[in-house]
Amino acid sequence: MKFCVIYRQTSHNAHSPVRVVEQSAGQGVGWINRYLDREYVRRLANTTLRTFAYNLLHFVRCHLGPSARESS
Repeated sequence: MKFCVIYRQTSHNAHSPVRVVEQSAGQGVGWINRYLDREYVRRLANTTLRTFAYNLLHFVRCHLGPSARESS
């Protein structure tokens, strides 16, 4: 499994423009994206949301081990 952060310029009312998804399936990581949505509703800056998303992305990669890391 490989994960990545995506940024969408347009987003729905309560959905963060920053999402963490699993690359091959295109499925979002539910608990991370719910957290980002909640912080988006609090009106945090998009740069802050992006920073949170990358920090959580690194956590997921570390927690799942080599199978979640990008290949070089």
